[in-house]
Amino acid sequence: MVPPVIVYYVSGHGYGHAIRAREVMGALWDLMPDCVIEVRTSAPDRLFPQDARLRLGRVEVDAGMSESADSLRIDAAGTVELIEALLRQRPALVEQEAAFLGRCRASLVVSDIPYLAGDIAAAAGLECVGISNFPWNWIVEPFLAGKPEVLRQIEQGYSRMGALLQLPFGHREGLGMFGHVEPMPLLSGKRTMSRDEVRRKLGAGDRPVVWVALRGAQSADMFATAAKGAPEYLFLTTDESLNGVASNVQTIHLGGELWVCDLVAGCDVVLGKLGYGLVSDCVSFKTPLLHVPRTGFREDAITAREAPRYTVVQELAADPFLNGNWRPGLDAILAKTTPVEVHPKGGAEACAEALINSLLHPPKASRVRQTL
Repeated sequence: MVPPVIVYYVSGHGYGHAIRAREVMGALWDLMPDCVIEVRTSAPDRLFPQDARLRLGRVEVDAGMSESADSLRIDAAGTVELIEALLRQRPALVEQEAAFLGRCRASLVVSDIPYLAGDIAAAAGLECVGISNFPWNWIVEPFLAGKPEVLRQIEQGYSRMGALLQLPFGHREGLGMFGHVEPMPLLSGKRTMSRDEVRRKLGAGDRPVVWVALRGAQSADMFATAAKGAPEYLFLTTDESLNGVASNVQTIHLGGELWVCDLVAGCDVVLGKLGYGLVSDCVSFKTPLLHVPRTGFREDAITAREAPRYTVVQELAADPFLNGNWRPGLDAILAKTTPVEVHPKGGAEACAEALINSLLHPPKASRVRQTL
């Protein structure tokens, strides 16, 4: 019997989409070991499983967002330009990718959460299932107030998806374009070592450990000021340029033995943003999240409202963050009581089961090949 082939389109905007897709892929192989997964993405290869059953293809099918250098502000005009540029390439991309689906004998298309995947699947006559807490049309809607035709094209792509497997911390309005919406449990990473093992690996001892999970948002001076102002804390960063700015700063490398969820489970505080991946891991492992404010990220209002039910979430205001005055915020968040409410887990497994159900039991009415 020929192994089934699932083509998985993954947004390259940030790392969260790829990291959660990685978890779903692992769950798919647990349930269907012979399944072949073709990943189509612009995200880094290192974020995906090293497995002979996975094939990586470098394709840009998602516009993402245009952000400031510190990744804390959305450039609205730049984002619209990216979307319009992608949509101009839409006919050629759909033709190219539909042909690819035919060559690899794809059985199912999955999207996290490029809207063009719906167009591509429809052009090839295949079912497409989306996985996300939100679709891009909802995120970019405020930027497209004067461009309804652009928003309509995004929604058209999603309307060609048979279902949305919606992850927690998502919005509930405006999802009628999908064939149906199925709520999923929390999708977070699975740690490979215990909290004590992580701390021994880091050489943390009894010190409170803070992982600064921010891309490009802190200068060396800011980081040094923050670390020297809280000498009893151990600060972790993946930014090599910050190596040696203070004696209690340690540069780490994620991947291999130490993965994101291991680090979240092993540290005492995460200093980062309200992105889904980081929040879901903090909720899963009850790790406090001290977050810096972002501008233009519509989803943050939902996350800031819902996540504190499950773990301690607190904002570090812009001024103390930029001034390196992190100590009061760190002391305050560690003094708070952890919520007892637990979010239902198992999102990767639930998504994998739903995808296999779509694979084994396609709609009775075969999808008619659609063209743009």
